[in-house]
Amino acid sequence: MPITSVSCVLCGARVEDISHPIHWLQSFRVAYTILENWDEARLSGVGQRRQFEDVIPLDKSVDAGIPGIDYESPGIQIRLVATQFGGKYPPNPPLIPQPAWGFALHSSCLEILSIASPSYGGRLDIQAIFDLCRSQPLKRGILDWGHDYEGLIGFPRDVDLFCPGEEPELSLAHPKTNVYTHDPLNIPELHHIFTDRIELSAPHDECGCPKVSANYCSGSDPLNNLPTEILHMILIWMDSKDVANLRLASRVCASLVLPEIFWRSRFWEGREFEYVFEENTTGSADRDWRQLFHKVKSLAALPHMANRKRVWFLARHLSSLIDRRQSYNACNGVKIRTLFEPDGVLDSAQWVTAGPTLFRPTEAFRAGARSLYDRKITLRTPLKCIYVSTMRIKSKNYVTGIRFAYDDDQSTLFGYCKTGDGTTPTWENLQQATTLVGFHVAFDSKGIRGIRFLSASGELSGWIGDREDLSQRILVLPTHLPPQDLKGGFDALKLVSLSISGGEDTSVATPLSPHHHSLALRENSIWHGSIPPKELSFLGPHKTLERNYRDSLPFSLILFGGVDGTQLPHLTGITVWVVDNTQSGVYADRTHIWGIEFSLNSPTDGRSSILLGQIPDAELSTSDVYHMDLESSLGERITGLEAFYEDPAFIFGLKFCTNRGRAIEFPPACTDQLPRDEYFSDVLKPEGGTIVGIYAVLKHDDVFRSIGVAYIPSH
Repeated sequence: MPITSVSCVLCGARVEDISHPIHWLQSFRVAYTILENWDEARLSGVGQRRQFEDVIPLDKSVDAGIPGIDYESPGIQIRLVATQFGGKYPPNPPLIPQPAWGFALHSSCLEILSIASPSYGGRLDIQAIFDLCRSQPLKRGILDWGHDYEGLIGFPRDVDLFCPGEEPELSLAHPKTNVYTHDPLNIPELHHIFTDRIELSAPHDECGCPKVSANYCSGSDPLNNLPTEILHMILIWMDSKDVANLRLASRVCASLVLPEIFWRSRFWEGREFEYVFEENTTGSADRDWRQLFHKVKSLAALPHMANRKRVWFLARHLSSLIDRRQSYNACNGVKIRTLFEPDGVLDSAQWVTAGPTLFRPTEAFRAGARSLYDRKITLRTPLKCIYVSTMRIKSKNYVTGIRFAYDDDQSTLFGYCKTGDGTTPTWENLQQATTLVGFHVAFDSKGIRGIRFLSASGELSGWIGDREDLSQRILVLPTHLPPQDLKGGFDALKLVSLSISGGEDTSVATPLSPHHHSLALRENSIWHGSIPPKELSFLGPHKTLERNYRDSLPFSLILFGGVDGTQLPHLTGITVWVVDNTQSGVYADRTHIWGIEFSLNSPTDGRSSILLGQIPDAELSTSDVYHMDLESSLGERITGLEAFYEDPAFIFGLKFCTNRGRAIEFPPACTDQLPRDEYFSDVLKPEGGTIVGIYAVLKHDDVFRSIGVAYIPSH
């Protein structure tokens, strides 16, 4: 067995070694390149996986003199799990130089992909496939396309416990059946019925409807006056289940003899047997399509057929991405020098950036996103119009590029876009903003999902793309001046990061006042769901608690007092859930804060309480719940919050303070057993203002990572 695990980039099943008993899992080809020739992808012949090496046939067109290639040998070694680049080549001994690297596909899967692609009969765009694969993170040998490989790959069992902004990593699902081990291409039973004469007894008009008695509606049939030819056309473009239901409801359709073209249409794109492509490859146009339909239906439960269906839909999806990649003429903008594009211009500007965590070429790409192409443009004024290009991947929209049009009928293209395409933003009080000072950006771990524009007058446009239940960030310069330049990171399909610059230096020279520091926190932080109202100010967490997880996990905010504080008199109590991790290990905190709930005697948005975090499972024996009552109707208010950290990554205790002189710890006396130098205390007491909410970075394994307070500043 090889020492590394490698999966097919199309079907997700493992690429096995030469000793494996299932031959089709052994047979693979590779979309690959040599060293850092990113734009010279090629397709290998059939390779072999061995215990300590992976080998493909040597392509005679490979440049001579590359260390690590034996030009006298018929094969060369190849790396099939490479995501980290830029190191010394050839490497120092005892490391073996392997200049070839790429992405493996089972030979059967590659053939199905070629059939599923519009270019079938021609040549697959290997460069497009290679670039798409480079854009996906790879972990444990599996490319993460953002789907589950049609059920082969699953999510962690505790995915329901994930907090806002968290995205579960895909992992092997351990399928209950071994369907994925059956060859999806070569199915003898299927080949037989398309190449041999078949005799099959089946009702002449049966189309898969359930065996139930027809219950026709009383009165005239609205389809009674339609010509037979029109009825046939209607049925041909309907799914079989809908046809079956219609035949139960309509006497006219029930008595209609279904023509051969109807049965053949069951194999067309979008129908139940579209994955039976032998219909197009065996020259069987003169067959009895009704009999073929019923015979194929009788085979549908076979493991080979189930895997064919699974791989076919994966191939259709990848084919759509290839088509999209091929539709791009270029990634527009000035090319910036990176390892992937060393011929770009040097970039020395200071940038303010929004988007997911990006992994550099020199880092292992195991999650998140990676920019293959960095582009920048200079923004001009006045603007005439803005056009945003987007694409849809499964159920998600992503921004691919932006076109800025000017009064002189000139346009600046940014990323993947072209003249004549795109959606224009809408404005409530403006026909079109002539000058921009920033953006609001919504994103997930894969890229930019939505965008809105901030005008110089302070008005925001409507959103283009997705924004619900996503991380969001304001993208403005610290000076609040219009940005001079715009920079984007792009993978093979879409925008993965967006940056603005005002020139060489975008910093603010003078120290920030508390008010401006609070404003900067709102603008510089990532927020889940929506960006907080600008009327609020924010305090915390302390800068020493800003760790790497802050780069990707957003703040979640709840407002128990409302934006204007009108709900504060209705606040009746605070409940805190705590999980004791004392027995978890030497380095575990004593306790973790899991959930904080604020109870109200006047429902807000139909809710009588507001929860931040999670309530532990009732069966979790190490959890405790604590409560404090508040006399808010008599004027008691929360005036401060103190968070205790034994480890800077999560909170082990909290203290709420009120204007009645009360200070309640959760859990009680949580700091009594700890020496003062073994924990850090973050005191959050605004100087002048009314606390109306709290916000926190949340993560499912220990929930509260950090905390801050939202307040209405006193003027």
